[in-house]
Amino acid sequence: MLNSSLFSIIDICSSLCTTKDFILEHKLRVPAADKTLQVLEIIRQQSSTSIQSLLAQVDISRSSLYALLHTLKAIGYIEQHGSRGSYQPGPRLIAWSHTSPMAPQDLLTAFYQEINAPVLNETTALLQLVKGHPITIARVESTHSIRVVLEPGQEIPPDLSGVIEVLGNPPGQAAFSNGYHMTTTGDINALGLPVCRDGIHADAALLICAPSHRCAAENLISALGEAREIAARLSYRLGAQVYSPFQEKISSPCHSPG
Repeated sequence: MLNSSLFSIIDICSSLCTTKDFILEHKLRVPAADKTLQVLEIIRQQSSTSIQSLLAQVDISRSSLYALLHTLKAIGYIEQHGSRGSYQPGPRLIAWSHTSPMAPQDLLTAFYQEINAPVLNETTALLQLVKGHPITIARVESTHSIRVVLEPGQEIPPDLSGVIEVLGNPPGQAAFSNGYHMTTTGDINALGLPVCRDGIHADAALLICAPSHRCAAENLISALGEAREIAARLSYRLGAQVYSPFQEKISSPCHSPG
């Protein structure tokens, strides 16, 4: 009889502890975070989602959902087709799906913290070599209706493959001499610069690309100083002490982190 009572007390205590843990867990949860993650998961899985579909799946008011979607769109996690169109994954959400081993998280974080707006309002991307192929791992698109589109996780178009010049080991001769590579085709102009964890060897490439009818090669070269500053800051964020691409022997730093 004693053993039976003891087991009953243990069962009750166990049940109370489980209930207490359950209540505590729910008290600690943040409803807004729950709803945000729900929305992101739905958009990520369905690739194109209407606001009506989101309202049917998430317990949230229309006004709150609009505010949440506006915030996620502003910071690059989602994109929208037109002012009243459906929603799809944005570059930052896509990038999170391609973080390992292709894109180290510190590299993605550094890129999106540095690139608040595309350089010259032209598509600005971050590339890495994966099995010898230049792959887009992150990008901030131009707001122009006609623009270069680079999809994260995809190999860049063949006419932009000249960026391998700055990603190669060793780099191409022009990239080695200039510290950057300019690609000019009939339709697209692109400027590529190395991003270096050690300040010397390229781990990734910063690429600014634009339709040639709007942005001539001379226009991109005029933004070389800004682009080089961004590539340097990305390198510093990754641990570089100086930014001197491809220069094995550094007598004095050309720039100090700041």
